[in-house]
Amino acid sequence: METYEQELEKTDASQLALRGKHGHPLRAVPRGAVKLAIGVDVQGDRWELVVWGFGRGEEMWVVDDLVIYGNPADQREWDLKLDPAIKATYRHVCGVEMSADAVAIDTGGHFTHQCYVFVRNRPNQNLYAVKGETRLGRPIK
Repeated sequence: METYEQELEKTDASQLALRGKHGHPLRAVPRGAVKLAIGVDVQGDRWELVVWGFGRGEEMWVVDDLVIYGNPADQREWDLKLDPAIKATYRHVCGVEMSADAVAIDTGGHFTHQCYVFVRNRPNQNLYAVKGETRLGRPIK
């Protein structure tokens, strides 16, 4: 049985591209998805977001993949650029508009304080400041 790391090493970009072409289109929520969640990675000059759709039996799909360029050191840019992206809605294939049920923002970069301020200023919106781990198998602290 292969480990997760061995499986990742065998991933072929062309195979992933084919899945995208023949799977569901981005920004459309596939039939089995019943909840949406967003993961945000903060970089030096941008925010990178992945919107995930979750279904029964732990099935999940990438619904959207966004790169938002800006200055994460400037708190106003969090409000002007990130806030609208995490509040966006996505149309389910059945026609219903859906928004994210939860948003996790990684605090492990250079802009930890700005992330905490952004989350703190939005109580009751299911925003979570999280810390990622680079090594597999590490215990959650």
